[in-house]
Amino acid sequence: MTKPDYGMLAVLVVLGGFIWLQDLGWLDAAGDTLPILTGLPLFAWLNRPWRLRSGGGWCEPRAALLAGILFPAGALLGSTLVLGASWTALLWSWLSARTEPRPQAAKLLVLPLLSFPWLATDFERIGWWFRLSGAAATERVLTWCQFDVSRQGTLLSVAGFTVSVEPACSGVNGLQAMLIAGTVLAYLKLRTSRLFWGSLPLLILAAWAANVVRITVSALTGIGLNAEAAVQQVQRWHWATGWLAL
Repeated sequence: MTKPDYGMLAVLVVLGGFIWLQDLGWLDAAGDTLPILTGLPLFAWLNRPWRLRSGGGWCEPRAALLAGILFPAGALLGSTLVLGASWTALLWSWLSARTEPRPQAAKLLVLPLLSFPWLATDFERIGWWFRLSGAAATERVLTWCQFDVSRQGTLLSVAGFTVSVEPACSGVNGLQAMLIAGTVLAYLKLRTSRLFWGSLPLLILAAWAANVVRITVSALTGIGLNAEAAVQQVQRWHWATGWLAL
């Protein structure tokens, strides 16, 4: 690697840190944010081996121009999605110019884009819909299982135990984790097929179902326990159940 390559890596690290820190809304579900960080290592792993070109420019002009337009726009709008798209364009600009071409590698650009928490910071309404619909689905499942359950919005009461589906339980970061995992699997199986892009929307439904499982287990965990013990058990199992469901 040359000095410009190391310089570009440093720029990407600094800009990536800025994007993560410019909106800390994702801290409400920091435990679910950890899987999102796997997007970049997976991108590097699936693109291996890396073969640098000798000579040539250090960036692809069109992708670099796109990154230059999107970054100030994202900063002005306070949009993590636009900033993440700018970062991804800059990464692709550098890789396109400095590494040997791979016909299917562009499909993996979904992974760097999903490695920023833009669903949690830019799309709060999606989180609200996940919470409300997840609570409603949990109510139906538990009613079908003959539990005494009632619901008011995102507040569930199951056999006398009340659980509130808070923003941290929205499953939005779980959705991004599911999309990352699904993108990897789809790439491994369908990289040369047109079905690759069509398979990704199905993962949204899978992430929603995983969130319903997590809410249901949380609601059932506290039955028969006193308030303090119930809170401890729900907190203990909530994060683990989300991982298992995914």
